[in-house]
Amino acid sequence: MADMAGTLRPILPNKTIREIKKNGVLHNLCELCNVAVDQRNVRVWEVHLSTKRHILSEQVYHLRKKMQFFTDQIRTGIYVGCTNPSENIIVNEIRREENSDIQPHLKTAQTAAFEIVVNADDALSVIDFNFQVEFHNTTQCTMTVTDIKLLSTENSTSFLDLGRTRTLSITAGSYGALNIRGHCNNLGLFEIPLSVRVARTGNISAYNLLIPLTFDIRNKIVEDLAPKAPYQPKARALLDEALLKRVLTEKLPVTSSKLKEELPLPSFPVPADICELAEIGYTDNSTAAHQLSDVLKRKLKKFDSILLGNVTSMASHFEKFSRLLYVEDLERIAGVRDYDMESVKLHKVAQNLSNDHRQIYEIREVVGLSEGRPSVLRSDFIFAKPAIADCNTEYQGVVHRVKLNTLHVSFAPQFEQSEWTNGDQKFRVRFTVKRTSIRLQHRAVQLVRDHNMKEIVFPGNDPMDNPCFNITQFTLFDSKLAQNPEQLQAVMKIVQGQHRPAPYVLFGPPGTGKTSTLVEAVKQTLKLSKTARLLLCAPSNTAVDILAQRLLQDVPKEQMFRLYPLTRSKVAVPKELWEISCFDTSENPSSIFAVPSKQTFSQYKIILTTLASAGRLVSGGFQASFFTHLFIDEAGQATEPEILIPIGCFLEQCDDPPNIVLSGDPRQLGPVVQSLLAAECKLGQSMIERLMKDMPVYKRRLSGETTTNPQYDSNFVTKLLRNYRSHPDIFTVSSQLFYQNELIPCAGETERTSLCQWKELPKRGVPLIFRGVIGADKREEKSPSFFNAYEVAVAKGYVDKLLGQRLAKATDIGIIAPYRKQIEKFREIFRRKSDYEGIRVGSVEEFQGAECRIIIITTVRSCSKFLPIDFEFNLGFISNPK
Repeated sequence: MADMAGTLRPILPNKTIREIKKNGVLHNLCELCNVAVDQRNVRVWEVHLSTKRHILSEQVYHLRKKMQFFTDQIRTGIYVGCTNPSENIIVNEIRREENSDIQPHLKTAQTAAFEIVVNADDALSVIDFNFQVEFHNTTQCTMTVTDIKLLSTENSTSFLDLGRTRTLSITAGSYGALNIRGHCNNLGLFEIPLSVRVARTGNISAYNLLIPLTFDIRNKIVEDLAPKAPYQPKARALLDEALLKRVLTEKLPVTSSKLKEELPLPSFPVPADICELAEIGYTDNSTAAHQLSDVLKRKLKKFDSILLGNVTSMASHFEKFSRLLYVEDLERIAGVRDYDMESVKLHKVAQNLSNDHRQIYEIREVVGLSEGRPSVLRSDFIFAKPAIADCNTEYQGVVHRVKLNTLHVSFAPQFEQSEWTNGDQKFRVRFTVKRTSIRLQHRAVQLVRDHNMKEIVFPGNDPMDNPCFNITQFTLFDSKLAQNPEQLQAVMKIVQGQHRPAPYVLFGPPGTGKTSTLVEAVKQTLKLSKTARLLLCAPSNTAVDILAQRLLQDVPKEQMFRLYPLTRSKVAVPKELWEISCFDTSENPSSIFAVPSKQTFSQYKIILTTLASAGRLVSGGFQASFFTHLFIDEAGQATEPEILIPIGCFLEQCDDPPNIVLSGDPRQLGPVVQSLLAAECKLGQSMIERLMKDMPVYKRRLSGETTTNPQYDSNFVTKLLRNYRSHPDIFTVSSQLFYQNELIPCAGETERTSLCQWKELPKRGVPLIFRGVIGADKREEKSPSFFNAYEVAVAKGYVDKLLGQRLAKATDIGIIAPYRKQIEKFREIFRRKSDYEGIRVGSVEEFQGAECRIIIITTVRSCSKFLPIDFEFNLGFISNPK
């Protein structure tokens, strides 16, 4: 099995085991069990091959392939049926045609299988049912049925009882019945074949008979959430856009901006060379019949050297980012075309949202819009072409409102005056990608490179001799920090600023209070300096709003300004932030976005905005010591080019360099990157993660005080250790796997143990439940997102028990799902009853940095069909250690 080096020899691919490559390393993939093992891990692979689960799976597989299991009466003389004595079950018989390779003269044979649908109540109490498997002897002699057993590779047969019947003797033309009882309290789909051995009495030859049984144990929730229509992957409708005549509109939703543009934002079109390489998939797939040209091969070689070569300088670092941003740009442009719509009717709406009184049209039932597929925001452009073959005119429209699966758009006057607005004319709608974010990142990379800001991007090892403030203690705004030495250290070091110009890294594992620490550092800075002006950023509006809300507790609102992006709706903004934001404070929900003048900005001590919206400040010329500090929260969720956007406000080098702080956790989920190539080449690696991996100053090292336990240099990094959120049994595993087992439980005893005696817990005192649900990965209509109705039903069962027993309020409960369609299904169920109002349902990214007293995680994927594809192509959360 193993060679001298202790690694597995490459295996020959077969039907059950094959080689795959994962991150450049060969793995053995057992397709029977969906287990992949690095070929270097000999012992792990051998252990897997010897497990009971694998052996049983292999036996069933080979018996089926060798046709030793037969299922039709022509081959065996036995006709199998199934009946349902219980009122709460329905038995569906499925007979499928299959080719006969045992008896060639038989063209087809009928293969029988049975689906037993068991209807449970919503309370998920124990379900008892029984049914019979009947054997009809169609031969002229007595048949004996022996060796009766249930086969399953899962621990799912325990709810079935075959009773004492182990042998049936069936005379010619007669029936024999096998009673099977069920006793179950789990919803799910269980595939459990029934195996019997059939022989003619007195004859030594026998046949193995396999009866596939599928138990579908469901309740009304599962039925209600069934797919609305079968999943149909949408084929991209290619259209030769060069042949189209476009009618453009210059009108966008009205905005109010007094900020003059001093630094224009270039368009950064994708170079033709990269477009050529994209068309060949960035790889040389030359064949004898089709060879790449020498010119294209040279381009590809240069491209590979930039992306895959070692980063030896700041110039090569940023050249790589420039290429990766183009690759990501092309992926987004191509990907959005998957959502183009055919035969769409544009509905005129009475409400006129545009200030120039243009007609507003409503596009309904945009499948996937609520999931962000496609991602459409206010002021985005779409194109509509009459669905007529001989019409080559395409009209540009602008989006005014996005609501669930509906868009409100307006078009140029030429469209309104055309013949197409009358009657029931249908259109082909094409979505586009707004490139502003990518362009801002390109400019940020260019500016930081051209201004040689190496000390920020590739920091050195030595702290500054002169701190901003020579202090050793201060009065805290948040007294809770007094009991936390790591938080105190972080606030002190940030305020002193000896790390400058290098960014200070606040490394905060979950629940350790990194945002509280950052807020305290902001307040202390304002208290100690009359000239400080701080720019506070985060990747998302939600994270920025949290910072603003916490600062308002102690900072006068006259000193703060919250800059919102154009696409933000007023109704999505917390009311307490209206007075410090760029919205009109009237009650009109469609209040227009406004940007004040540079002079107005100078009146504030704190400006809060997203990383992307900070690009407006860069365009407005905020570059010459306007800001003294830059604090970025949740920095681990942004790409490095995104982090560089606000750094563009600090281009002018001076004797007093800016104080930059990156707060985040490189162990948690990073930024979302759509291009697999860009992700593999580390566009998805955050700046905070790169600094801690590659820069010596941010790594653990031995100091003079300790010779055995490496520590971070507190002048550049503080790792928060005290967890104020969770019971130790919840975070211990992640502490051991990702945080050197250093996290310390500090949550209040009463709060963290309040549910430790709940009767639903498998072990009292341990507030964890792992509930295995063998459900079905379903998709519907044209949405590629998965959902699992069985998991929704089981999760709702826990919610009902918590609320019904008055152990929690709806606002205490959060439900995390990695798939948008699962989130949509939960919300569909919870909208039916006001008792569920307040339950938060969202994706992993939406919950990062947030907390709830009770969290239910639904992983959705509970069957193995798609796992090999996920693993091989590095798709989804299944392959992501974060």
